[in-house]
Amino acid sequence: MIRKLPAIAVLALLASCAEVLPKQPTQIVFNPRTLFDDSAFKPVEGVPPQSELFALGQNTLDQFRADYQSGFRVGGSKRLWFVQYIHEMYKTFSYSDTTTSAQEALTNQKANCLGLALLTAAAAREFRLPYVFQEVLAPPTWDRKNGMMLVNKHVNVWVFDPTHPGDEYKMDLQQVPLNGTASIIDFFPMAQSYPASYLADHQVVSMFYANVAAEALIEQSLDKAYAFIRKALEIDPAFAAGWNILGLVYSHRRHKLTAPTYLYALSLSPNDLSLINNISVWFDRTGNADEAAKWKALIANARARNPFYYFDRAEIAFKQKDYRTAATLYQKAALADPYQHEFQFGLFKAYWMMQKYDRARDALLKAVEIAEDGETVARYNQKLQMLSATTPPPGSHVSRQILEGR
Repeated sequence: MIRKLPAIAVLALLASCAEVLPKQPTQIVFNPRTLFDDSAFKPVEGVPPQSELFALGQNTLDQFRADYQSGFRVGGSKRLWFVQYIHEMYKTFSYSDTTTSAQEALTNQKANCLGLALLTAAAAREFRLPYVFQEVLAPPTWDRKNGMMLVNKHVNVWVFDPTHPGDEYKMDLQQVPLNGTASIIDFFPMAQSYPASYLADHQVVSMFYANVAAEALIEQSLDKAYAFIRKALEIDPAFAAGWNILGLVYSHRRHKLTAPTYLYALSLSPNDLSLINNISVWFDRTGNADEAAKWKALIANARARNPFYYFDRAEIAFKQKDYRTAATLYQKAALADPYQHEFQFGLFKAYWMMQKYDRARDALLKAVEIAEDGETVARYNQKLQMLSATTPPPGSHVSRQILEGR
């Protein structure tokens, strides 16, 4: 099954863009230490210490050591043995949207790319193999959850041969050797075709806390979201996406620090359209139409880069029974992000109503291929079974059942 790149959630309404934008209005310099307001949130328990993210239980460590003793051949490459060992271990894993520590990922046998990267690094530490994290610089993909847009990013891990017995597992990011003594561990091989940038351990740890904060914000758990994003920013104060999440947390409380937090994030990432959009939304909500208009002018031409822009227009066209336009717009959304099963299901609906049944079946088959959860796959397969039994005309009761998203 093909899956989209798992999420390191950066809450946003538009994706980041690499182009240079015109000079933004209202540039203000802030002291980041003044952007925290602990008094506005209740303390929460359960924020794990950094050491816990990589920590493995004694049973896991014992199993690793036993597997190494029985599987490694003296004189062989520890790195190559490790890569094969890790890939065998991950064959039983399934994808999860929830961010987990290394041990939680192993216990649950499911994780997103960040949880798997943490587990890979934790195992590399145990086997005394140097490693380094990478952020894959692929074109952004999007998710929509509870009315919020998420920009997805992807992390993988390089593992290296030790330079001498007992070598430390930490790798100097300025001296990463790529001369045949390294292997990349990535559970989505298509991501390896994109450029990447190295990440220090503390940056990945900060991403973990930011991910959990984003997940809490989606569930409207604002106190938890604040606690985790504060932790993330203490670890990596230069993490622009983290300040963006903090701004969103504040915006849900209509806090006076919302705009200053967004603007500070923008000073760290000046070309980030998601931040610019969030700023404009905030000024709209607080009745500052003139200021909002200045920011909207910067993103007016970039809105169409978001595949959900096409998808939303396609849904409107479909409801208006303009199926040809709907099909065109669903297709544009699918081209912008080929890993959203909803876009393929939309294409199926539009082609079906146009009585292009072969194309409709192809789109539904594609939706089955890229859907991630078993319930959705089962629902789509049930529709395919109904189609294999008959070809009900558009407008019939059976046809309406097939076209329903449920």
